[in-house]
Amino acid sequence: MDQEAAEPPWPEFPDFVASRARHLLRTAFLLTGGDTHLAEDLVQEALGRIYVN
Repeated sequence: MDQEAAEPPWPEFPDFVASRARHLLRTAFLLTGGDTHLAEDLVQEALGRIYVN
């Protein structure tokens, strides 16, 4: 099968993540009661869901 690579749904997403990552992580840190690992997981999960939708 000859399939072309699909265009990403949001090509500017990496730039968005790079510019907001610090702020998102800080907010997640507060939401998780200071658990760094849980905050990182929360941000990753949220960004993954945003990208797909």
